[in-house]
Amino acid sequence: MVSEIIRWQTPLAYMRRAAKPDVTLNGQTIKQGDKVVMWYASGNRYERAFEQDPDQFIIDRKNVRKHLSFGFGVHRCMGNRLAELQLRILWEEILKEG
Repeated sequence: MVSEIIRWQTPLAYMRRAAKPDVTLNGQTIKQGDKVVMWYASGNRYERAFEQDPDQFIIDRKNVRKHLSFGFGVHRCMGNRLAELQLRILWEEILKEG
């Protein structure tokens, strides 16, 4: 459940970078120094990664750990597991029986 919440509503909206080398991507040339933006919500709704209706909130989504909400690779947030734990504890407390 926690990973789907994080996939659906990312902690950050986007990340901006400057291109290092010139590159052509899908016929579009991006020159060195051009500013590029990666929107997390868009990446987290990519049909090829999230085949099970990516625009829907599905609490038991099978491949939800593929989300990009905390970045990817060497740029992945070091506190991602702590954030997931905090959200898990929050939901456990909210859903406790009185």
